[in-house]
Amino acid sequence: MSNSRLLVDVRKVPTLYRGLPWQKRALKYLAMTMDTATRQHFTKLWRSGWHDILTEIVGREVWKERGDDLAYCFGRFEIEDPREQAHFIAHTAHETGGYRWFLELASGEAYENRTDLGNTQVGDGPKYKGAGAIQLTGRANYKEFGEFIEDPAVLEVGATYVATKYPFTSAGFWWNRNVSPYLKPGVTCRKVSSWVNGKDPANGLEERERYFQKALEVMLV
Repeated sequence: MSNSRLLVDVRKVPTLYRGLPWQKRALKYLAMTMDTATRQHFTKLWRSGWHDILTEIVGREVWKERGDDLAYCFGRFEIEDPREQAHFIAHTAHETGGYRWFLELASGEAYENRTDLGNTQVGDGPKYKGAGAIQLTGRANYKEFGEFIEDPAVLEVGATYVATKYPFTSAGFWWNRNVSPYLKPGVTCRKVSSWVNGKDPANGLEERERYFQKALEVMLV
């Protein structure tokens, strides 16, 4: 067997950070071999964790469980570059009102009988209304995400479960298909906003840009 299969990409390590003592020791050792920018990003994670980083960015407390799901999301979808992470945080922060709402405020009745969303059964509209940081919506999308994540409760329970269990991972599922493949060095927040919102300039562009700059500031200091 080739030894190359045993190598670990150290850039992926901080996405799995949970603040455990052994992880802190491992990251301290790895930092000795890293370039300055990567080391700064790692150091920020040692000091806190994703929930504290999000709290600093949006100026309000973010639950630890949500920070843990963000860490899982970044690891699962290989969102490793700090700039891409900043883009993801900026747009999810805007879409959720500063991480206040992970469940669509409307009842979902407007989605009833929306066959384009796969809503073919009575009650599908409210059950599969928008949930997560980028509003997973509709039976078809819930089914696809549930199969991907290998969790039947996504389809069985619906929106309330996704909003609680996968607030960021559900958004990462969409992001991985619609944003990550197109991100190149130098892509602006405005451009990414147009992909997320579907308009240019996007709704709330100024706030998205503020969150993006704040995320870079917090994560790379």
